[in-house]
Amino acid sequence: VAPYDQSDSDLYFVGGSSIHGIGCFASSRMINGTVVGYGMVHGEKQTLGRYVNHSDVPNCVAFKSEDGSLVCVQAIIDLEPYEELTLDYNQTFLLTAGAANG
Repeated sequence: VAPYDQSDSDLYFVGGSSIHGIGCFASSRMINGTVVGYGMVHGEKQTLGRYVNHSDVPNCVAFKSEDGSLVCVQAIIDLEPYEELTLDYNQTFLLTAGAANG
């Protein structure tokens, strides 16, 4: 996978996806619970929010603030370098105190 850019985080990069066009990939090994980055900040989509692809068996989960202005993405399994980051688009959880501490 060749990166298109280094995105707004050193934890992932954007590159060509076998799932759908463009995707986000782990830059290095991540352990379960790692906050990968933000999909949305103040209601504005970030790189991760634009390019993370859907999977029925995702390796990440999205947490949304109560007002919907902040969405963070967290690994739910250990991830290897170059592994594509995926979310189940039908699952978004409410961000609560203690969730997604990175």
